[in-house]
Amino acid sequence: MRSGGDFPHVNRGDVAEWVRVFLPCVPSIAVGPAGAEAQVQITLGAGTPVVTDVNALGFGGVQPGADGEDYHWLTDIPFNLSTEAPVKISAVWSTDSVDVAESALWKILYAQFAFGEALAAAATALDTAIADDPCEGVAYAIQKTEAGLIDSATLDPAKMLHILCELDTSSGGLAPGADVVILHGIMIEYLRAKL
Repeated sequence: MRSGGDFPHVNRGDVAEWVRVFLPCVPSIAVGPAGAEAQVQITLGAGTPVVTDVNALGFGGVQPGADGEDYHWLTDIPFNLSTEAPVKISAVWSTDSVDVAESALWKILYAQFAFGEALAAAATALDTAIADDPCEGVAYAIQKTEAGLIDSATLDPAKMLHILCELDTSSGGLAPGADVVILHGIMIEYLRAKL
């Protein structure tokens, strides 16, 4: 029988480990008066993306109606962020398209600010941008883009992070509005520092 010291490291302070965090699209919803304006759904971001579900499966995200529409998150910068590796960030999305020649290019911008400072627009580009992501060829296959990178040494764990994810361009015939393109959220991966 193996001793406890032989088991894999889990939450040990003397071991640097990768941590993965998923930030889903959680829209704000305003309920209007009775009639045509009742239950108006409002999303956070530019343009007119709408809240939608995936083929009535009971979960969903934000559906941009055109290139250039975006969504925003406000989150903390982890206190245990290691500066020995870049922060990885990916868009998690799906589409009803089955054409592997079609693709989506997601752009992520960010800003950091301290408590007591005014909210800042997300205007800083990733140090390494996210590459164009081709469709998987299966309707509503959950997709995760190749990661874009942020130099972790430029992030201050005492600050908050404003993140924007935009459907920058769709190509190969993928057409938001005609095709269903859904942003489900973003995936952030960072190296946890040794304590």
